[in-house]
Amino acid sequence: MIPASEEASNLSAKLVDGTVVKGETNIDNHTNTPSAIDRICLDPPVTANPEALNAIRSAHAIILGPGDLFTSVVPNLLPTGIADAIQSSKAKIIQICNTSPRKGRANSLRASDFPKVIERHISPNQSPQTNNRLVDTIIVNKGSQAEKANQIEIDDALNEMVNRVLVEDVADPEDPTRHDSLKLAANLVRHFADPWKSPRQECRAALPADAHSVERHHIGRPNQ
Repeated sequence: MIPASEEASNLSAKLVDGTVVKGETNIDNHTNTPSAIDRICLDPPVTANPEALNAIRSAHAIILGPGDLFTSVVPNLLPTGIADAIQSSKAKIIQICNTSPRKGRANSLRASDFPKVIERHISPNQSPQTNNRLVDTIIVNKGSQAEKANQIEIDDALNEMVNRVLVEDVADPEDPTRHDSLKLAANLVRHFADPWKSPRQECRAALPADAHSVERHHIGRPNQ
């Protein structure tokens, strides 16, 4: 794993009413709806690990997730330099949507909120009317009819946020609130081998027969 930053920092959430919630545990336990979270911040701000920046710049695909949107995924985007590296990259950006709403804090999240939150933190000054979609593809768990009440809602606005929506069975059968790593990996390999086109880049690359030979980097949370 490549740390997003080598510097220590603390996580905080700024809410739309101006309230600041400090610490990952307090953010996780926050009972207001996720729409009340305006921004996730690092206090103090930190600079990106140069090794992480190099990995982003050389990547063919940038996968955001899986993990909690506000306390696992977004914090990796916050060190200074990460957002610019992602925006200038020609890599496909793939987001992994949570398999189910998080009890309490995340119950009101819809699928379209996931790329919206990413764009808000990577491109905060971009107009909502801009057609330049940051996230190319989002993978949303299909689930069963019986599990529908506990799934992330796939709303109409999602198609306006991304170029491609993949609805696949990627949940762990023993715990549908979590992803099955093998199912998720299989879907990523299968769809990455398919020719993808988007306004960001035309890509006709396919994975080799030995998928283990593909160089991959996992960029993790900044030090805390």
